Amino acid sequence: MSPAAPERKAAFVTGAGSGIGAAAARALGRAGYAVAVCDLSATAAQETAEALRASGVRTAVYTVDVTNGVAVADAVRAAGDELGPLEAVVHAAGIFDQNRPFAELTAATWDLVLRVNVLGTANVLRAVLPAMTERRHGSVITVASSAGLVPRGGGAAYIASKHAVVGLTLKVAAEVADRGVRVNAVAPGWIPTRLFETSAAALRADAPSTDVPDEPVPVGGVIPMRRPGTADEVADGIVFLAGDSSRYITGTVLPVDGGYLVG
Repeated sequence: MSPAAPERKAAFVTGAGSGIGAAAARALGRAGYAVAVCDLSATAAQETAEALRASGVRTAVYTVDVTNGVAVADAVRAAGDELGPLEAVVHAAGIFDQNRPFAELTAATWDLVLRVNVLGTANVLRAVLPAMTERRHGSVITVASSAGLVPRGGGAAYIASKHAVVGLTLKVAAEVADRGVRVNAVAPGWIPTRLFETSAAALRADAPSTDVPDEPVPVGGVIPMRRPGTADEVADGIVFLAGDSSRYITGTVLPVDGGYLVG
């Protein structure tokens, strides 16, 4: 761990080993936060942390399976002890279902996608909210998806799971708004990341007899801005929702999709 910096804000980021989570960790570091880097992959988490430390960001690293509520709570507690009270929490860990239609989904795939995307979100919220509400301060950002707002851009399990993430985010936001804590979501559109590669590997492990493509089917319809987005562009929205510039914003879903929802 790098030397402590005085009066640094602290953030906790899941799925920080790659993609949107890693971009969020970098952006929060640039914004002055000490960052707890959390990922299922110890190697990926260390890579992100090393890059942050090289740029002078104070970090802590935790290998966390977000489907394990005890492990999540332990990591949150350790991060608070090591970095200080968590002012921002970004839950970016997730899994994609490779655009599988409903008729082709196995019970194993349903279980995996819902456990990671929905139970994982609930576990993170359950772990971080008590300390935040006690301090009456903090911001939580979940990473949903445009597929959580319209039934496009994923298979049936992924779309169902991201609709659940949106609903859970809004419900929790309403419950804690009067206790000083804000809860919002970002809804990325077509953002090519390593999520699709790692999701394919996980789905093969759960259902090895099925054909899982290495690349997702591109998002259907028209993106008015005529290009996919980047993880860094999503991270910019996350930093906005984390900080004081959004202090009167809670219970909202911020699309970062190049206009996909209106295309």
